[in-house]
Amino acid sequence: MKINQFEVWLVDFGDDEKCFKSHEQRYTRPFLVISNYAYNATSKTPIGFILSTSEKKSQNDYTLPLTDKSHVNISQIKTISEERFIKKEDTNITPKDFQKIMKKFFHKVINGEYIKDVEILLNNNSDLLKNHFNKK
Repeated sequence: MKINQFEVWLVDFGDDEKCFKSHEQRYTRPFLVISNYAYNATSKTPIGFILSTSEKKSQNDYTLPLTDKSHVNISQIKTISEERFIKKEDTNITPKDFQKIMKKFFHKVINGEYIKDVEILLNNNSDLLKNHFNKK
């Protein structure tokens, strides 16, 4: 299975009550892959963010709109076995979307001394990101 960075996939997170605790996500949900293809192909466990389609959840500080119907939940970053991937969605993100998501993730979730370095890295690599997206 070929799972590329910046793609959105439907993923089956399961529904066994015994396997989930508190606010962990379950059931079938969209998932934004942020790990690169080489990592995904080798590890078979892509890393990404769970997307939410809940209007209520879209109003909190840990979400960013991705499409009209879905929001990136930056507090729900996961490593998922590729066996749980069901199908690729038509949605891909742009370099600008990726920068916004990662800036908010580092600011809201990591919130450490490295944030300025990460912002500089993301800002300085916007051309690099654009080239990456244009190769697909």
